[in-house]
Amino acid sequence: MDAGEALPIWCIVANVVDERPYGPGGAERRRGLRRFAPGAKVWVPDGFAGIGYETVTVIGRPRGSQRYSIVHVRTEHLTNWRIRPVYSPAVRARIDEVCWSVHHGFSAEHGNDRTSEDYRADLAAFVERFRRTEKSSERLSSNDGGDGVSLP
Repeated sequence: MDAGEALPIWCIVANVVDERPYGPGGAERRRGLRRFAPGAKVWVPDGFAGIGYETVTVIGRPRGSQRYSIVHVRTEHLTNWRIRPVYSPAVRARIDEVCWSVHHGFSAEHGNDRTSEDYRADLAAFVERFRRTEKSSERLSSNDGGDGVSLP
């Protein structure tokens, strides 16, 4: 790494689900999201803690564009949660837009140095939380009687 290059920062990464329920009672199925194609890679630098991280802020390339967008997405529409280093200057700039102060972004127990291994370890707890939520929602949808109502 050159002296002029910045260290990579750690960020949560996920993919958009292939299909999701849509409409009254989830009777219809839609591919991907309105803004993102199925399987699109998105970076997740922030979430809304007040509502239990049901909604997160993501950065990704929307359908038909090469530019990065910042969008709020429900966590149930994301899958394959993981932590990866961010090397792209464009993605880093968008993350800085979202996390403009130490009070924005996933609060880290070990400070807000997003290049540290301690910060990565803090993010791992959020990833596990999102994975558990994903597994529990899969379990509920497998018990679904087709009309959007969970069966015992």
